[in-house]
Amino acid sequence: MVASWKAPDAADYLPFDWPAAMRAQVDSLDPDAIVLVAGELWPNLIWTAADRGIPLAQACGRLAGGSARMERTARALTARLYREFRAIGAVTEEDAELLIGMGVSREAVAVTGDTRIDVSLSRVEEAAALPPPWQPPPGAGPVVVAGSTWPADEAVVLPAVARLRNRHPGLVAVIVPHEPSESAVERIERRAAESGLRAARIGATAAPGAGFDGDRPPAVVVVDRMGLLYRLYRLADVAYVGGGFGGSVHNTVEPAAHGVPVAVGPDHGDPAEVGALERAGGLVTVATASALVQCWGAWLDDPAARQRAGAAARAAIESAQGATERTLAFFRERGLPV
Repeated sequence: MVASWKAPDAADYLPFDWPAAMRAQVDSLDPDAIVLVAGELWPNLIWTAADRGIPLAQACGRLAGGSARMERTARALTARLYREFRAIGAVTEEDAELLIGMGVSREAVAVTGDTRIDVSLSRVEEAAALPPPWQPPPGAGPVVVAGSTWPADEAVVLPAVARLRNRHPGLVAVIVPHEPSESAVERIERRAAESGLRAARIGATAAPGAGFDGDRPPAVVVVDRMGLLYRLYRLADVAYVGGGFGGSVHNTVEPAAHGVPVAVGPDHGDPAEVGALERAGGLVTVATASALVQCWGAWLDDPAARQRAGAAARAAIESAQGATERTLAFFRERGLPV
């Protein structure tokens, strides 16, 4: 994926974080600076860079919301690592205060926001210029898109879809597993059948008339390839983002940037954007299929309410844009050649 970007001159993997491997890596690259992003903390990389006087920075620094690195067993190591950084762009004021409380110099910390907001808004603009990878057949709808799902998410989403189709017979659910392996796709197909839903893979529904049983479209379209999700959210009336039953919800920014109201699971890890979207009225947390039926149903039954929630989600995302330039400007103030 990174190799397809226009900005990098080179892209590669880091080695395992062993001292000798990191020394060899840093010596071979001889970087002017090293910028880590979000939760990336590689101890031997950090110590090697510090020993060689290479300035270190972190973008999208996030400690609030129950980060494991704030637990007692990890806190001492976390604090030691962060104190090696010349600049840390924190996502929120709470993140900044936690960093300062761990001994990081106040001058080395600034609240610059989350650069993923800018990336997601850019991808939404890109999606608008591209043909959608799938179109619901004539007469079908509404469309719900469940992205980056895991088994616990699908155990809530699929029964909810089955119940909502009693009220909206043409409803089509597009399910995008977080890891679209053959086993994941087969799992969704099997669970859809258990809920009385006919499923078809997106490739089988791409051509007009393909993947249909007579004039009856599938109730569930399973996406079996990477790179389509951000474009599929454009077609959604409502969305669900997976990972919220495993402690780390995935990207809620993309559907919100499309102006689509979002539901997530309860164990979402409390990322900043989830709180912002929830306060704005563009996101709801659900723990059961019944709760998801209530949430999605309220939006699908009342188009005006759905549009208000989607607009609120989009506005919340737009209000946080500009983090990339703020982060780079702060790094430059701190003397990093970025």
